[in-house]
Amino acid sequence: MKRILPQFLILAYYFPVSFTVPQYYALLIFSFLVYWLIPTQLIRRRFLVVVSFFFYALWNYRFFSLLLISASTDYLMAKLIAKREEPRLRKLFLAITIAVNFGLLGYFKYFNLLVDSVNFAAHGVGLGGFNVATKLILPLGISFYTFHTVSYTIDVYNKKVDPITNFWDYFLFVCYFPQLVAGPIARVNLLYPQFFQKKELEFQRTVDAILMICFGVMMKLLIADTLGAVTDFLYAKSELSAALGWAAVFSFGYQIYVDFWSYTLIARGSSRLFGIELNPNFEQPYLATSPSEFWRRWHMSLSSWFRDYVYIPLGGNRVHAVRNLLFTMTLAGLWHGSSILFVLWGFYHGVLLVISRKFPLPKPVSFVATFLCVNLGWILFRSQSLEQAGKMFRSLVQFTAPDPTLRTPIFLTVVAIGITVSADLWFQFHSRKFFVALPGHFNYAKLSVASALLMLAVYLGESSATPFIYFNF
Repeated sequence: MKRILPQFLILAYYFPVSFTVPQYYALLIFSFLVYWLIPTQLIRRRFLVVVSFFFYALWNYRFFSLLLISASTDYLMAKLIAKREEPRLRKLFLAITIAVNFGLLGYFKYFNLLVDSVNFAAHGVGLGGFNVATKLILPLGISFYTFHTVSYTIDVYNKKVDPITNFWDYFLFVCYFPQLVAGPIARVNLLYPQFFQKKELEFQRTVDAILMICFGVMMKLLIADTLGAVTDFLYAKSELSAALGWAAVFSFGYQIYVDFWSYTLIARGSSRLFGIELNPNFEQPYLATSPSEFWRRWHMSLSSWFRDYVYIPLGGNRVHAVRNLLFTMTLAGLWHGSSILFVLWGFYHGVLLVISRKFPLPKPVSFVATFLCVNLGWILFRSQSLEQAGKMFRSLVQFTAPDPTLRTPIFLTVVAIGITVSADLWFQFHSRKFFVALPGHFNYAKLSVASALLMLAVYLGESSATPFIYFNF
């Protein structure tokens, strides 16, 4: 065993968990070819479980046990809930699954915050703090697969779905690798049945999938990472003029926009290669005309999760709507990270939702106000400290002439935003029609061009690509 582990870790170096490196696409191509060569759907499902295990374990095989614990707990509790009619027992089983899943999530995601807060308070009153030698590593995808598994058990408890009878089929629903790391957070009634549908390999679907992946990779490497470098540069400056401050606001606003959009395209395209459609998770959120519409377009699966499993159970719009909105959005902010800034960001969006409901504006005005307020809120999301956030907000009203040597960040931001808007419109409305409209005898040419562009983009960006932002959550 000791001899195997070093080799396994060396292999993990060559197959890192990322969607922008050649190794991922080597794994994806291999899985795609083997999957469609397998004759039966049962063996295909088992094969996807193995690939998903391989994909996750190469990041850190030790943490795979946490995924197994979460899945096993929810699988067993859901079966017990379905077998029992006594309300007290059903609630007990549901409480167990919630305690196990959120206990693990809370420990790994918020333990460091708890220790730092206690130490800060202890030093403030002249007492010694706790001496914690190591910081906990956040297991990959734990925030997503926790919501994934808990929603299944709650749906069984509410008798919306029947319990899954085979553990390995359920485990595939939980650990399916295209959506494991950062979503979308699939509902069992939408994703699970697709694993049983007998499908044939379709050429046009394959071309569409490769096009989505190719487009996502290029936007990530060319736009999101470029804007990321501009954002890092501007946020690191000690002083900024108003022009550079607003450039920093919009550079990160569009960095995270393109970063999450490109991830969503790659994840959905990867899954489409296997004939499995992931639910949409991103739909031009900057076209929203209200904060509530923004959240219906941005990270749609997460927004609907908080709506269905937090906001509505609290009472929704029926009772204490303001309280419910503020609590739900604050909790959503905390979900993103163990920092007071994320809590403030979530609360800020809760306030925006309350205000927009109480004081509705005409659509053109509301569109501009929503766009500006959302982008201003990203300052809290991006900043590393309250001091840095304060500096960024103050810079927005410091109307001094920008240093001529710092015009490049403004230029890059404007160009990148222009490309993003154009690419967004083209992809949403014309890309599919363009590829379908080509003559039939160009089918293989379409596939070859899309594949070549994808491989070229991945190869050129391998050394400079940065992790997707939502991989941190």
